[in-house]
Amino acid sequence: MKTKMFTILMFFVAFSLFSQETKFELSTKNAPDFSVSQKSVSNTLLFHQEVGTAGWASQDFEEANSQYDCQSADDFDVIMGPWTIEAVSVFGSYSSAGNLEFVHVYFYENNAGIPGELIKEFLSVPCISDTKSGFAYVDLPENVVLENGKYWISVVAHMDFTPYGQWFWWNATSNNGAVWRWRNPNGGFGQGTSWNNAQVIFGGSAGNDLSLSLYGTAPNLILARCINFYGQSGHYYLGHNQWKDVVTNNVNALGAVEIDGVMYALNTTRQFGSFNPLLTTWTMIGETGITAPNFVFSLAYDPVGKVIYTIGLTGTYPDFEFSLYSINKATGQGTLIATDENTGTIVAIASDNAGNLYGVRHYPTENAEFIAINKNNASATLIGDIGGRVSTQFPALAFSLYDNSCYFKAIGTPPDFLYGSYKIDVTTGATTQIGDATISAQITGFSIPYTGELYKVNYNVYGSNGSIKGKVNNNSFVSGGVFVEGANVTFAAFPSSGYKVKVWAVNGIQKPGSSNGFVYENLDKDILVTVEFMPSTTDINDVEDAIAVYPNPFRDELLISNPSLIKRVQIINVLGIKVFEDVSPNDVIKTSSLPVGIYFVKIETIDGAKITHKVVKN
Repeated sequence: MKTKMFTILMFFVAFSLFSQETKFELSTKNAPDFSVSQKSVSNTLLFHQEVGTAGWASQDFEEANSQYDCQSADDFDVIMGPWTIEAVSVFGSYSSAGNLEFVHVYFYENNAGIPGELIKEFLSVPCISDTKSGFAYVDLPENVVLENGKYWISVVAHMDFTPYGQWFWWNATSNNGAVWRWRNPNGGFGQGTSWNNAQVIFGGSAGNDLSLSLYGTAPNLILARCINFYGQSGHYYLGHNQWKDVVTNNVNALGAVEIDGVMYALNTTRQFGSFNPLLTTWTMIGETGITAPNFVFSLAYDPVGKVIYTIGLTGTYPDFEFSLYSINKATGQGTLIATDENTGTIVAIASDNAGNLYGVRHYPTENAEFIAINKNNASATLIGDIGGRVSTQFPALAFSLYDNSCYFKAIGTPPDFLYGSYKIDVTTGATTQIGDATISAQITGFSIPYTGELYKVNYNVYGSNGSIKGKVNNNSFVSGGVFVEGANVTFAAFPSSGYKVKVWAVNGIQKPGSSNGFVYENLDKDILVTVEFMPSTTDINDVEDAIAVYPNPFRDELLISNPSLIKRVQIINVLGIKVFEDVSPNDVIKTSSLPVGIYFVKIETIDGAKITHKVVKN
């Protein structure tokens, strides 16, 4: 078995690198049917270059034809790494019968624009191929872990010329990075025994890269799948480096969301539909029936309630009435939930993994606002100023599980309006611009799939006589929220008057302590957290035990259990200065205005007891 024999790229033109005597065909005449969609794979797509219009030979032949063994290689950039590459796919076609069962796959370092030192080679790896579509998918025998940087990959068909003919690796629709390279180590074609520029060897028709997809995991990579108003859609890298569009289609969509690996969207005629895995083929599911609003756009999916939301604006700009709708995923039918004339011009919505619905509200002459939207009555609650004006032109909003932030794509005319991609802090609304502001067209909807482990968190009260709330990263969530592995989940118990916490339990197993606060650290499985209450007494010690202050450390708010037992609460800084006082406290104290530091919470109970808690704001 030869270990260094790779790919040759061949044109669909009437000239040849072969001599007239060679038995090799001069071109690929059995063009595959590229309308066949790409095989669905379970791995996350890390890198993708769409199939183009010309194919080039890339093959390790039998020993009798080893002089024609040839190899092509293309470069790719790892961003926001490390990447763990688990599988590879390409498109190819055959000169005759075709029976691609095995391939060689090579990974190289970059050496001044050509493949350098060999990182990993996989020889005669079985592949899943489709002779009609030309699609070939390879599960690598072991993972390839790559840090940030430029690398090269080569895919070579290990296939005998007799009786199967030649295999041709098809090019891509664009050129990303360096021009792809080719070599024919044994010199059967008379040139290119070492790595050479494909355009130099084959001319201008070899200008585009090679069709290629890399699959695996990348815990630091935010990979957004997007729909674009101007008919372009696909996989975009969203992060500190770039937005990069790679796929095109002919559907003008306004809003999109991904659910269980399927991208759903609204088109400009208010039809609801879905896209194939490459986002190139649109299937209309049904008419939404939403006719009243002047404008309908933006989609959000609540993974807890399993509800798709969209929004509508009715009336005259800028004094619109805001309407919130749900959409049936199976039929596309839209249903009005509520209308609020005071909510304003909301231009994009998103849902976090806990079911909280967010939006960006537009003002003609003022900074836009980041808001929370009530899913029952469509009312809005201000979270914060996002630090700039936004246009009503095709914005998009999505929530990221990687950092519990929203990401916003805005199109406007700088400097009057925000233009580009922004990360939004969901607790304050503050924005940070990320990446290059430019993109070839206007994104109208995207989602950010998470590639790590996710776990569901349920909570409830065992019996009655109180309630319970849950938070992750200071964000409240309803029972059934889904969170990333390693998250710390905080629970607060609120006993009814005359009751206190008896016991906490996780998945039916009791936990020590009976305070009103409980933290499940380092989430590692699906959990059900329960709290049980029991009658309390008026004994001063029992009253003190019933009052808890948490979380500690805290950020934007402090929770106090059993406020009905409290006569007065004060917060004192380390200089002895009182920075907060309330003689009729609620269970939540807003602390966003307090500087970072150490504080003392002094509580006077209705029975005259005095309690002091030391807390830290970070």
